[in-house]
Amino acid sequence: MKTEFLTGLGLEKDVIDKIMAENGKDINAAKEAATEELTTTKEELKQTQEQLKTANATIDGFKDYDEIKEQVADYKAKYEQAEADKQKIQDDYAFNSKFEAAAKKAGARAIKAVSPFMDMDALKASKNQDADIEKAFADLKAGEETKFLFAADEVFYLNHLGERGP
Repeated sequence: MKTEFLTGLGLEKDVIDKIMAENGKDINAAKEAATEELTTTKEELKQTQEQLKTANATIDGFKDYDEIKEQVADYKAKYEQAEADKQKIQDDYAFNSKFEAAAKKAGARAIKAVSPFMDMDALKASKNQDADIEKAFADLKAGEETKFLFAADEVFYLNHLGERGP
């Protein structure tokens, strides 16, 4: 609002000054409010830009997700293979212990000499290994062509020099 406009309406100078002073207060209050709002909006924009920058950096970090996923799958496969290998070793050790014990019980002269006559894969796969191993040794011991692999039922005594005693 301009002073000329109010003068044109026929208002006195004192009234015009009061109107202009009041109008100036309103304009200044509106300017201050607009300035505060502008400052707040600028701060919000700055925060939003920072958040966007952080989000973009995080998204860029996920670009390697497929590669990391593949690495995890590889490590999982290696772990599972290692567990399977460990279980096989444990199973082989348990089988070998049972086999050696049965060989000693049957009186086998040498385990390496007896092994080729046995179906080791079938014995390892057996559900009842103890009984099947003992049966295999009994069958081998009873065979005419393989009984030489076993010591006679008589007991030999060895002295400390390794000679046969009485």
